[in-house]
Amino acid sequence: MTVLVTIGLLAPASFALIHNLETSPLDEWVFVDYTEKALRQGFVHRGENVGLYTAELMACHGVIPGSTFGECGSGQEIYSKLPYGGRNGAADYTPVYFWSTAILGGGIQLLSGLDQLTSWRMTGALWLSGAMLMMYLLFRRWKIPNGTTLVLGLLVIGSPYTLWANTFVSTDAPSLFIGATLLYLATRIRAGDLSPWWLVIASPIALAFKVTNMAAIGLAVTYLIGSWVVQLIRRKNTSGHTKLAITSGLSAPILALVASAALELGWLQVLKLTAIPTPPVDQGISTPLTPQELGLQATNFLSSSLSYSPFSSLDFGFIWAPLSWICITGVIGAALILRKWNKRAEVSIAIGIAAVAMAPALAIIFWAVNHSYFQLSPRYGASLSIAFMLSAAFLVRNNLARWIIGGYGTLLILASLLASIQLNLVVPSS
Repeated sequence: MTVLVTIGLLAPASFALIHNLETSPLDEWVFVDYTEKALRQGFVHRGENVGLYTAELMACHGVIPGSTFGECGSGQEIYSKLPYGGRNGAADYTPVYFWSTAILGGGIQLLSGLDQLTSWRMTGALWLSGAMLMMYLLFRRWKIPNGTTLVLGLLVIGSPYTLWANTFVSTDAPSLFIGATLLYLATRIRAGDLSPWWLVIASPIALAFKVTNMAAIGLAVTYLIGSWVVQLIRRKNTSGHTKLAITSGLSAPILALVASAALELGWLQVLKLTAIPTPPVDQGISTPLTPQELGLQATNFLSSSLSYSPFSSLDFGFIWAPLSWICITGVIGAALILRKWNKRAEVSIAIGIAAVAMAPALAIIFWAVNHSYFQLSPRYGASLSIAFMLSAAFLVRNNLARWIIGGYGTLLILASLLASIQLNLVVPSS
């Protein structure tokens, strides 16, 4: 455990230190602005412009791979050159992630003397090390050997997902931790070691960090409801008291969904009431939600949640590709090798259902709430990634497989190191 958590802390922290002040192409500039304002004003309002700190960051350093906006030091003139007219497109997020980033990053800056942006980026390393801790605890509950946990953890640490999500300011940084934690809680609830009401508490918190964490909530709910339905069927001749206990347990996962939905709908109402009257930000990515699109989304998360990279200038696709194969083989293989229905079968089938169903489900939710749809990024399924690794762990049976996976994980981490250096060599241009 110590080795895995330590690598999970030091690797992304090292990559973050290598980065220059260019921002990630996945909206880091608006996340930086939200973080800069979080403790001062609570949250960002819809229609609000980014602050001068962020505007200067975009003009002087810009966005990878080297695009800047406006002239460095020109003050208010920069706003006419910024995307979205300078408005903060991250206003729909709750402030929970940004509060945590500002507080933790402030502590890192105080202790280390690093600049503000790098300190905020370093918080991603804390989230990843926490994810590795929860991965270890989850895998131990499923009696996965420590060696297998270590090598599969290296795959996660070295993935292109963590290269951008956990080394830049990104609302995706906590998703691995949240996904592992929710499945760990569900596993303990299923074993009878924990009250089901813990899921009711944890689910809205997970959603408060990012609405796409609904995928991990959906997995936990699918797993628990599926297992308890099977118990009801198997115990049809048992006492009414036993049936009542199982039936009452079903209410907690349902309430977890209700509580999460209530939080999100409540937050949307707050945003409407506090919005600054301005034309809406049009990101130009809307597309029709058709049955064909839902079908395409069914393979989105499983194939690419860990291997997706927004950095088109990097040439590491041939190294990252096998990561997709491991996720796909793990989820499908864990279901195919089942010989009897037991607890491992319950979680394997639940992970398989979530892998296919959660992207289409999120697409429908987004369309219903926003009355528009955009193609979902594979990164929205990141909260399922450690569950995919659990399925893969069920297939690892010998030391040869562990050595091969461990070697590949080490290669991934080295590739991330080289990618960080390569990104730092990009020269900004206006």
